[in-house]
Amino acid sequence: MKFASPELQKARGAWMAMRFMLGAILGFVFGLYFVGTLHETAATFAKVWALSFIVGYAAPKIWTAKADALVQSVKVAAEGGSNQ
Repeated sequence: MKFASPELQKARGAWMAMRFMLGAILGFVFGLYFVGTLHETAATFAKVWALSFIVGYAAPKIWTAKADALVQSVKVAAEGGSNQ
């Protein structure tokens, strides 16, 4: 079993902190979108449904693209590291 180096642990911590911060900011922005509009009307239901549909439809594609980019960067780093 291999353990991550201290540098990698620090990088992972920074990445997690940035992801949490991004999630908090997006949650705040979405919250502002709905402030004052949550009344029992068809328009409110349509806004919530549309936002949920768009975010739910786009999220897996974004995650897949991010995963592919990460795999490519790891491959490039591994190839570059083996030549040294």
